[in-house]
Order: sequence, then structure tokens, then C-alpha cells
Amino acid sequence: MKRCLIISLLLISNIIAGQVDKKHYKIMSDDDHVGHLIASKRADGEHLKYEISSDVTIRILFKIQMTNEIQAVFKDGILIYSSATLFMNGRVYSDTKIEKANGYYTVSKDGHETKIYTNAIRSSSAKLYFVEPVGEEVSLSETEGELKDLDIQGVQKYALTADGSDRSVSTYFYSTTKGLSRIHLVRPYVPELHIFRVNSLSDLNIE
Repeated sequence: MKRCLIISLLLISNIIAGQVDKKHYKIMSDDDHVGHLIASKRADGEHLKYEISSDVTIRILFKIQMTNEIQAVFKDGILIYSSATLFMNGRVYSDTKIEKANGYYTVSKDGHETKIYTNAIRSSSAKLYFVEPVGEEVSLSETEGELKDLDIQGVQKYALTADGSDRSVSTYFYSTTKGLSRIHLVRPYVPELHIFRVNSLSDLNIE
């Protein structure tokens, strides 16, 4: 009897450890629904894995479909590895991998290698979907492979910028009950995007 109970508890703990926390978002440009985003968090042993999958279709002079796949792996609250692949109209547009070393991070982006000199990165774009960055001054952009300034704009409102530039700004809005509720994205040469949290996958009108 005791053996059966122990086995049952082990099975339950394994199921819980492998559970995935998912959040769903719709992406809007003005009043047009232009895409979707799915954020997930999963515990894997002593690691915590965050994953972002997004798909956006916008029209400037012609139709552009952008698909982004991001993964960030943390241990004891510190980033140890991340990868980000951006596809443009089905082709790889950029590919970035970041790995922790002793006293710095190695950034491999599109065949070029650089370094971020810091002992610990505690916040990243993927993690921001699940953790409000209270007390953080910088956050990593996995896609761009660089640290960005993280400034408080108001109550549970944060702006992520590169060197304070207003040409590229990601503004994050948090709710006490729902966590990250929406994001406002400003980027050069493309329409502004608004990312809103929705209740389930069915609200995104995708399979």
C-alpha cells in the first residue's frame, strides 16, 4: 500500500513538473487583427523555460509575414541560454543564440559573434510575459541579441528601449490579477502594433 502511494506521488509530481503554463495574445494594427502570439512557461528539472511563438502579417508596400520563435532558459533566476529565429515570408531573416559564460554572454547572430559583459541577465523579452520586472533596469532582447533599458512609466507600466530612443519602444502593461495584459510596439518603418491577452486559443481564430 505504501509503495503504491509513493509511486502515485512520484507520478503526480512528474506531471506537475511537466505542466506548461500558456498565455494567448492577439495582435492588432489599428482595428485590424494581423496576427497572434502564444507564450509558454515550463519547469524542466532545475531549469525554467520560456517560449514565444508569434505570427504577424502586415502590408506596407507589399504583404509581409513575420514569424518569430524564441526560447529562453533560466536557472536560479539567471539566463543561461536563449535562441531566437525570425522568419520573413517563410525564409530565415535572422538567427540569434546567446549563451552564458564566466563573466559574460556570447551572442551569435547571423554568423557574427559578440559579447555582453555582465555576470547575470535576470530579465528577457520572453520572461516579461510571465514576470513583471519589478526592480529591473535592463532586459534582454533575444531576437536582437542586446540588453535594453527598462524604465517605469507608471503603475505596472514599463518601457523597453535601446538607448532611450523613441523610434523603437515596447511598452508593457501589467494587471495585478492577470499579469501581462497588453504590449504596445513601436518600430521604424512598420505600423504600430498592439498585443492583447485573450482567454484561449479559440479567441485567436487559429487552429
